[in-house]
Amino acid sequence: MMRTMMRRTVAWVVVAAVVAALGGGAAAQQLTPKQKILAGDTGFLGRLEVTLAVYATAGLQTYPATTGNTTNTSKVITGIPSTAGWVIGQQATIGGVPDQPSYITSVDSATQITVSEAAQATATGVSVTVKPFPATGVRATTYTYAKLVAANAATYALQWAPYIVGSTNVKDTVSFDAEDGRVKTTVTDAALMSQVITDFLARSL
Repeated sequence: MMRTMMRRTVAWVVVAAVVAALGGGAAAQQLTPKQKILAGDTGFLGRLEVTLAVYATAGLQTYPATTGNTTNTSKVITGIPSTAGWVIGQQATIGGVPDQPSYITSVDSATQITVSEAAQATATGVSVTVKPFPATGVRATTYTYAKLVAANAATYALQWAPYIVGSTNVKDTVSFDAEDGRVKTTVTDAALMSQVITDFLARSL
């Protein structure tokens, strides 16, 4: 609670300073998207913090073994009872798929994923095991970074905000309401998560 109050206090102080520097009122509309986030949108920062925490935490989990269906030469795994909680970048060990473990490159739906390696046979009910980001090898930095973010998502949200606000999914969704002094965004949860995953992997691989 104390940390949240301090962050909000700092945010409002910065907002006031930026608006005052621009002359207040309509001049505040001149803020660039980056300046708006730097000015302290607690709503956007809060959503970014939660999104970072959800992705990093999910990527560190091992999920119960399940089953799926493969098609020869295809990287798509279908017929999975549930993909809930699975995220891009996790290891996926799948029966009939060589070069294990492969990695999840897309969670397509509640019953389907796409992985990095193609199956070598068409089969039904093959084993599917999803594990955390790899802790060793060339992708180990993703695991290490995820642990840092999961432990202190608030700090990383502050670091990310000035950059992610200008990203493909977020730009043009941010505005400043001069009447209530708040920076607002209309970015959807799905779009924000997609951008976080893209930037997360880019920063950690």
